Amino acid sequence: MMMVRSSSSSFSLPSYFLSLLPLLLLLFSQCSQISFACQCQWAPPKDNYCSSDWVAHVQVIKRQDGVRMPAGITDRQTDLNSRHEVKYLRMFKISKQMPVNQQNQVILPVNVYTATEDAACGILLESGHQYLLAGDYVNGTMLTGLCRQILLEDLKESRKHDILEWTEVPQKLKEQLEKQEFDQKCN
Repeated sequence: MMMVRSSSSSFSLPSYFLSLLPLLLLLFSQCSQISFACQCQWAPPKDNYCSSDWVAHVQVIKRQDGVRMPAGITDRQTDLNSRHEVKYLRMFKISKQMPVNQQNQVILPVNVYTATEDAACGILLESGHQYLLAGDYVNGTMLTGLCRQILLEDLKESRKHDILEWTEVPQKLKEQLEKQEFDQKCN
């Protein structure tokens, strides 16, 4: 009978690598979080105005978290959304797909939807506050999120904001919206 003897060799990592291991694990965990984070590219107000279906000065009446998107919205069918009942104080841009009544007035949806988590570019709107909001109109539903918001012309100043409360909207931007100056610049 033949016996095989195994040599027990142990593998050890260099000590400097072991000291770096916690740092590497932390770095990896941060990178994985970053890859799932919302990634909006800053754009001047005109560009976000033109790429949005609608732009409005709204007051949030009521917020409800943990809701699904309405039927017809194929993505975001999770309970990680917020529904905001809003009062439209002024519409600056209206989607051509929005229905009109017999008096040729646009019928605006009562609710605006957004994701609740940062990774999906959701925004936090507070009841009672007024905002300058922009977004998409999909199958009868008003959608909004971080990437479509009209912010400040100055990139450095815009980075301080995710969304503009109406009191933060500069007078020049209010005038441009009122005069529909951006409409003339959209393709």
